[in-house]
Amino acid sequence: AGAAAVIKIYNAKGQQMLEQIIGTIPSDPFRIDLGNYTNGIYTITVKVGDFRVKSAKMIISRDY
Repeated sequence: AGAAAVIKIYNAKGQQMLEQIIGTIPSDPFRIDLGNYTNGIYTITVKVGDFRVKSAKMIISRDY
């Protein structure tokens, strides 16, 4: 908590779908609304400060 971060989400084609800049990371969980995203595989990257970068795949699969 306390550091700045940048969250980016990319679709399977590598197109950036979101860039969220967080001035100070809250100590509580942080939520991102994915309600408008279509089913598919996405990559989320989180960069904290100038150095730490974490990436993960996420799958959105909804039955409507």
